[in-house]
Amino acid sequence: MPLPFEKSGRDLERDLLRRARGYTQKIQSTTSTIVRKPIASGTQNHYENMLREWDNFIDEYEGVPDPTNVKTAKDFVLYFSTGRKGRNEANGPLTVSYTYAAWKWFMAAWSRKHYISFVKSHQDTVKNFIEGGEASSAPTLSRKTRPRRNFTLEDFDQCVKQLWQNDWHDYIHERYRVGLQLLLLLHCNTSGRRGEYEKELTYANITIALVWLKDKDQPQIIIDFRRTKAKGLQNFEREQPQHMLYELVDLPFYFNSVAFFMAAVLADGVLRDYHTWDAICAIPKPTQRKHIILEYDPEKGQWPVFPRSLRTGCIDHTRPSTSLTSNALLYLGFRTGFRENLTLHAARREALLKVDNFGYSCDQRMRFAGHTNPHTYRRSYQPSMSMVDGQATFFDYEPNNDELHQLHRGYSWARNPCHQPNLPEATRTRLQEKMWDEADSDGQELPQDSKERQKGYDHWRQQ
Repeated sequence: MPLPFEKSGRDLERDLLRRARGYTQKIQSTTSTIVRKPIASGTQNHYENMLREWDNFIDEYEGVPDPTNVKTAKDFVLYFSTGRKGRNEANGPLTVSYTYAAWKWFMAAWSRKHYISFVKSHQDTVKNFIEGGEASSAPTLSRKTRPRRNFTLEDFDQCVKQLWQNDWHDYIHERYRVGLQLLLLLHCNTSGRRGEYEKELTYANITIALVWLKDKDQPQIIIDFRRTKAKGLQNFEREQPQHMLYELVDLPFYFNSVAFFMAAVLADGVLRDYHTWDAICAIPKPTQRKHIILEYDPEKGQWPVFPRSLRTGCIDHTRPSTSLTSNALLYLGFRTGFRENLTLHAARREALLKVDNFGYSCDQRMRFAGHTNPHTYRRSYQPSMSMVDGQATFFDYEPNNDELHQLHRGYSWARNPCHQPNLPEATRTRLQEKMWDEADSDGQELPQDSKERQKGYDHWRQQ
C-alpha cells in the first residue's frame, strides 16, 4: 500500500498559483486536436486560394480521388495551370516555377487541413510532370523569367531625387513622403523583408540614444532596433537580426536614415521629454556616462512608425500604413522612369550583395539577413552574372567591372531618363470630353445635362 503523499510548502504555493491563474478552467477547454505552427497572412492567403481551387476542381469533376492519387494530382495541376494567365506576356501561360510553387502551397495546405503528408515519390512525380517529364500530357508552361533587378545606389539616388526635387505627385500629407523615404532607407540599410517594417515596426521596438564619442565634438543620435517579425524567427528572440543605425553627416542628407526617423518621431510627438529638435540639441552631456536614452511617451510607444495617412490629410496613429510597399514605391519607380516594377526585395538583394562583397563572414551575413541556411543567399539572392573580371584576371590589369556590374544589375539599366508622365486614362478621357463640350457650345446655352457634367468637372478639378 503506497504511503500517503505529503505536499511541501512549495507544492502548496504552486497549487495556489495555479488556482489564481485559472488552471482548472483552462484544462476544460483543451482538446486532442493537433496544433499546427502559425503561418503568416500572406502564406495563409496562398493556402486558402489553392484549397478554393481544389473545391472548384472537384465540383466540376465529381468522384475524383483525393490528391494523394498521382493521376488526380496531375489532373489538378493541369486544371490550375490552364485556367490562369502568366504575367510575362499577354495571355501567355504560367511559368514552371510559379506552377510548382502553387503545387507546394497546395500540398502544405492539404497537409495542414487533413493531417496527412505526400510521400516523396509522389512529390517528385508531380514536380517532374510540371517540368515537362511526361511530354504527351504535361502542361504547356513558359520558362521565360523576368530579369531579376537589384535596387542599386544609382537607382536609390535617382528615386530620392525624383521624390524630393522633381516629383509631380500631389502628396496629401508630407508625413507620407517622409515615411516613404524612411522605408527605403531602412530596407537598404538593414536588408529587411517587405512585411517587417511597414505593418509591424512600432516605436517601442526602437531605442533612441544620444551618444558622445571621444573623437566627436557634437553628440550623435543612434537608433537600435530588432527585427522581431523576421521570417521564421518570430519565436527565437536570440536569432532575430538586430541593427544599429547612426547619423551620416558627411554624406548627402537623403542618405541619413536617422534624420528622417527623427523627423517622423518629432512629427508624431512620441517622445516623453523632448518635442522639438532644438530641445534635443540642447541636452547637456551627462557627467558619469557617454549616452542618454530618449524615452517614449507611455501612451504612444505602441504607435506604428509608418501610420496610415487618410485622404483628409489626417494621420491615423492606431493603424499601420498598407500602401507604401504596394503602391507608393511602385509608382515612384514609374515616375522615376524605371520600366520594371520597383520592389523592396530588390533593395534586400542589393544590401546582401554589398555585404558579401565587403568581405563579411558567412555567419555575419546570415545574421544580417535573418537566414538560417547558409545556401539561401547563393540560391535566391546572388546575381546570375559573375562579378569576376575575367579579362582583367587573364591579362593582369586592374579590375574594371564593378561599376559596370552595378549598372547592369540595377533598374537604371532600363531607365528612361526622358520619361514624360501621362495622365491616367480616365482623367484624360474626362478632360477630352470637357474640351469637346466647350468647343461644341460656341458660346450658346449648354443643355442641362452638360451643365451638370461641367459642374462635376469643376468640382473634380478643385479637389
